[in-house]
Amino acid sequence: MRRFWLIRHGKASNGAPQQADHERRLNSRGERDANTVQAWCEQKNKQLSWVWCSTACRAVDTATPIAQGSGAQLVQLPELYLASPEVILATLQSTPKDVFDVAIVAHNPGLTMAANMMSNTLVTSNLVTLGIAIFAFDSDWCDLQFGSAQFQQLLTPKSGHFRI
Repeated sequence: MRRFWLIRHGKASNGAPQQADHERRLNSRGERDANTVQAWCEQKNKQLSWVWCSTACRAVDTATPIAQGSGAQLVQLPELYLASPEVILATLQSTPKDVFDVAIVAHNPGLTMAANMMSNTLVTSNLVTLGIAIFAFDSDWCDLQFGSAQFQQLLTPKSGHFRI
């Protein structure tokens, strides 16, 4: 059984007036939430092997502690910045065959759309910042298609799921 997590980056700052969107960092709440998820991964032994991540600063700032807390390889992909559901699916399909637990840290609206398309289920109308939609499927990554995964769980910082 393979599992994947679709993770929206943490809460970001508004940025400076001339700052590019790609360069926006996490605000204090986003940093706190990312560190909480890192500690939760460490404490609950949530093991990811691989984390795909957008190159946007806020996504990297979110993915880095999650990868560290899970002991996962972190791989940044420019194409995950504001990616469509199709790009998210293609990224999952390109996951190495020997990896069984993977995450993608990216952006809305593509992540919400992808989450709802993975299992043909309304998972959420809006994947909140640092929301995690978890799916499973029984096949190779290259065989993953929209509608072929089983939705398992939706975790959010405000729901208290990440309490230790």
